[in-house]
Formats: sequence, structure tokens, C-alpha cells
Amino acid sequence: MTPVVDIDTTVIQSLPFSKRLPKWILFLQSLCYPIKWLYSNVLAGYMNSTAAPNYSPTVTYSTGQQVIFNYGVWESAVNSNTGNIPNYTPGYSTTSPYAVGTYILNAGVYYVCNSAILTHESPFNPAHWIVTQAPWTQVNKSFIGAKERAGYNGMYLPLTWALNRYFQTTFRQPPYPAPYGGSGTFSEIYITTYEPSVISFISFTTETLTSDVYTTGTPPYAVFTTYVDDTGSTFSFAINIPVGVYGDINTNPAIANTIINQFVTPIVPTGIGWVVVPY
Repeated sequence: MTPVVDIDTTVIQSLPFSKRLPKWILFLQSLCYPIKWLYSNVLAGYMNSTAAPNYSPTVTYSTGQQVIFNYGVWESAVNSNTGNIPNYTPGYSTTSPYAVGTYILNAGVYYVCNSAILTHESPFNPAHWIVTQAPWTQVNKSFIGAKERAGYNGMYLPLTWALNRYFQTTFRQPPYPAPYGGSGTFSEIYITTYEPSVISFISFTTETLTSDVYTTGTPPYAVFTTYVDDTGSTFSFAINIPVGVYGDINTNPAIANTIINQFVTPIVPTGIGWVVVPY
């Protein structure tokens, strides 16, 4: 469990009784605010899963409000934050109009529009812009806390839960349809396993496709070696994911697969393969 640290109370308790006046308390609390922010956003935020909502371009965010975007946690660094994508600030365009409150990145500097540009303006006119900071700050790369992620593994149910949790789809408890019980409903993202195609000794019509047994060493200390032909297949599974969810991850299938694989790879034991199957 993450330790609970009340920075504001600690500041008060650290002062002598004669110094516990509002001006001294507020002064020291303001000095300690960076520590408080780091604790709540970096330590506690890293350890515990966030309850923040998903980012919406139609919602106006205030300073300090947090959202989930691209599987990470972002915090609004400004007030009246509307329509600014957390991980992207566009560059200035000489052919675009701009509304008051629009953020841009020009020559490595962030600006916010303070006077509407109704048509377009070339070159860039600093009189219509105020130097500011990026509207969003990323506070954690994953919205799922480390304590929860530590419980994920490559077994069927934990992996099914983890996939649906990360991609924010519906997890359903067993029983599942055949061959996993024959009743119930799969989770939105579900797993089907593939058995190895060859698991035993083969006797075939040609020598090249027949497994063989031969001796190595010198009698009477001969060692029998068995070669089982065609054992290239291994235990593997399919990650079945709705087409709509797959497209929301990324419209480019190669990138969507990369994002899914980056999440699954640290969870599944080495040597077990899988394939992503949109349905």
C-alpha cells in the first residue's frame, strides 16, 4: 500500500507552537508544494491506477485536472483548456484563422492566441499571441498503476483481464463458449489458444518426413537419440479484438499491432507466440 503523506499537515506540525501563524504556515506550504505535487502525481500516481476520465476535445479543463490519453495520464497546465490535444501542439500556419485561446508552437516557443485572427496572417505577428507553456503535462506513461500491473501474467484469465483493462473494453467472467465450457459470452477482447500441430513420433510414406531413432556413442554405451520431424509449431494463442477497437488503437494495422504487442510482450513468458485477430 502506498504510504499516505499529508505534506500540508506535516508542515504545520514541524513548526514550533509560537510560529504556527497563518502567514508562516502558508509560506512554508507554498515552498513545499513542488514536493506535494511530485508525491501525488509521480509516486502515488505511479503506484495506483488513476480514476481520471478519458480526454474529450469538447470539455474545458482547469489547471490540475487530469485525463487519460494514449494510455497515459496527462494534467492540464492551464485554465480554459479546450480542444488542445495532450500530446500535440500544432505549429503556426500562415494560412489558418485562429480563435482566442488557441495554442501553437512556433520556433520552439508555446503561444496562446489573445486576439482572434479571422482570416490568416503572414508573417507571424507576436502582437496577437502571448508566450505561455504547453497546455498539458504528462505525469504518468500508464493509467494503470504499478501495483495492479504487477499482478498481470500470461495465464488465460489474468491476460484477458489485462487486455480489456488496458484497451478499456468489457471483461466478462467465465464460463465462455466452446471449447472453454460451451456457454456464456466471451470478453470483448478474448483469447483462443492454438495447439502444436505435431506433438508425437511420425511414421510417414517418405524417409524425409519420417521421424527417426538412431544411436550415438560406442557400444555398449550407445545413446539413443529420437528426432521428431516437423516440430516447428509451438503453443501459441490469438488475441481476438473487435474491429472498432482495433481501428481506435490506430488506423494503421501495423501500428495497432505494435501497440498491442508492446503491452503483451512484458506479460507473456518468452517463447510463447501470439497473433492479433480483428473480428
